[in-house]
Amino acid sequence: MPAPTATATPTAKHIHAEAPSTPFWDLPQEVRDMIYLHIQPTTAWIDLSLQPTQLAPPITSRICRRMRHESLDLFYSRNRFLLDLRGWKHRAYPETWTPVELFTRWVRAIGEPNAARLRTLIFYAQDFNAHVRIHGPRNEITLVKFRAGGKDYCHRPDEATAAEPTTSNGEVGDRMARQAAVALQRVLTAIQADRHTRPLNVEAATRICDTIDTIAPFLCKRDLPCAALPFPQSEDVAEWPDTRAHRAKCIACGYHYTRVKRTSRRQRLLRIQ
Repeated sequence: MPAPTATATPTAKHIHAEAPSTPFWDLPQEVRDMIYLHIQPTTAWIDLSLQPTQLAPPITSRICRRMRHESLDLFYSRNRFLLDLRGWKHRAYPETWTPVELFTRWVRAIGEPNAARLRTLIFYAQDFNAHVRIHGPRNEITLVKFRAGGKDYCHRPDEATAAEPTTSNGEVGDRMARQAAVALQRVLTAIQADRHTRPLNVEAATRICDTIDTIAPFLCKRDLPCAALPFPQSEDVAEWPDTRAHRAKCIACGYHYTRVKRTSRRQRLLRIQ
């Protein structure tokens, strides 16, 4: 009787060697996107002010032109970019840079192609925050959230109610927040009309940031009688009262500490004594 022959058990190495291989560019776009996200996953948001190391393009953008195009599309469209308007910033930035200057330098540095890829911009101020989204095939620019004092005042211009005189500080703050949301939405609508269906560009992104920085002092809750701002009567931000007097007195709105020179430890100890 012949002896039984031993059959070789297939191993994972053999199975992998026999499996047909698929070139990377033959994979569906969705699978390639999953690979890009596995290499550099997205986060809840990227803070322009405090996370400068997170602003670097993904490593896959350095391999070839086609991979650079696809990975940058994913990086700038899937991530949400946040600007902290309170003045806090990473020590890698110069002290004299204000949040607006930081944002302007960043959006100019990434250039027009990457500015066109942006989909979500978040502006976080001391007394409010605004979320701007660019979406759809027509690149619609929409104010999706404008939150102040625990309330969301995200309204379109045609939904706004007329502001009436009042003496209550709470009601004044409520009217001002509503007026600010309407004014910001009007600016976004004007940008949309100028751009038609073209994507966002550097100039439009900078204009959005400048508008929000203009609005910030009017929502400031600090009691500064000598630099109080009158209620704006127009929904056009360009016609709002000048805020220079308020910024000169308010530490938060004027970003004073971004221009203060650092003192040595010895000088600080002498001041304490």
